[in-house]
Amino acid sequence: MRERKRFRKATAMVCLVSLAAGFSGCGEKEEKKTLRVITDQRLYDKVDMAARFMEGIHSRIRVEIQTLPGEGPERETEIEKLRTEIMAGKGPDVYLLESDQDNIAEVRSYLLENPYQAMQSGALAPLDEYMEGDTYWENSTYNEAFLKAGRFDGRQYIIPLSGYWFVLAQKSGIDEMEGDTLWEWIEQAEASSDIQQKMAFRGIWQGAGRWMQPAVDYENQEVFFDKEEWKEFVKQWVSFLESTDAMIEESGSGFSLNFIESVGYEPGTTLRLIPDMNGHKVASVGSYGAVGMSSDYKEESYELIMLLLNERTRKYKEEKHDRELPVLDGWIDFSGAPLQENAVQNWMSSADEHVAQEVVECLREIENVYFMTEAEWNLYTELSALIFDRYEPSIQMEQKISEIADTTWNIYKKLVSE
Repeated sequence: MRERKRFRKATAMVCLVSLAAGFSGCGEKEEKKTLRVITDQRLYDKVDMAARFMEGIHSRIRVEIQTLPGEGPERETEIEKLRTEIMAGKGPDVYLLESDQDNIAEVRSYLLENPYQAMQSGALAPLDEYMEGDTYWENSTYNEAFLKAGRFDGRQYIIPLSGYWFVLAQKSGIDEMEGDTLWEWIEQAEASSDIQQKMAFRGIWQGAGRWMQPAVDYENQEVFFDKEEWKEFVKQWVSFLESTDAMIEESGSGFSLNFIESVGYEPGTTLRLIPDMNGHKVASVGSYGAVGMSSDYKEESYELIMLLLNERTRKYKEEKHDRELPVLDGWIDFSGAPLQENAVQNWMSSADEHVAQEVVECLREIENVYFMTEAEWNLYTELSALIFDRYEPSIQMEQKISEIADTTWNIYKKLVSE
């Protein structure tokens, strides 16, 4: 196992001397292609495996991986430096990056702060010509709703590699949820005599950014976020919180809804994908790949990204038993769920088949996918604060809810107008 470093350099070429021919010196050097990859720490291991495979099958290709610092001033400095390079047309060949997440308290910078704007900026290359000749897209179990999130003006710029969706893990003894919308689910929980179900739905604020998606249309510069409907829903949810506060003390404990995970589910658990207020089945992008517009090796860069999805490494292993090259299995990190059905069981290696199939069923249902932006982050952080502020005697609840809605709408408007 190679030592993990921030940069991974290509080894030097060795020049052979031809003595038999009666002369010495190097022959003409074969031109090398160096792919520069920018990635995040959590994705490094899989990216490194893809890079080693790429170098193993292409003698003329070398891959240099630059890993962004995890957090703090170092990360900020590196990101600013890279953004300057990108604006000057000297960005990386390949982007393999994390997207922002719900339910994460830390404030963290991302290289492509708003992927939607990155697609419009000209920094990323369209990938359609490479995808059209790729049989993976004809035969895969990849959920194409995720591809739509990486498309702008009819062209594909970003390929999502993992995702997050909010689920209710239902065990025996919990009432089956009915209805198609989050409104109906909250009403059912409020009317239910099952304290466990009530406790679960107290936690929906963790996915506040996905209560109403899609919230915007970047191509037409429209905001779909309905402030009035959102305010009415939050009022109903706050009322539900107040009606169940005492039950926390009585029951002693409860459980909340959570994002999909690769571990932790008991055998026989049933998973339900939580709908948004309008009944849409929503997910957010967890990690993604893109090719820089300034790259001279766009096709090779696309090939590298696809190694994280397709079965090429496994098939190569089956055909070339004597070659020791990495084998990837269709997922890029434990945190975000894979986007193709055939990779779920590998991702959930410790789960039973029933639970893995439940994850597959949820994946099939997803129809709306978005990249989290500062607008969704505002919803999450403000509602988190509201949970505690509601105990303050001085708080004007309706006014506070209206302020959150107005601020969020204004952020969405700013994002689509920039």
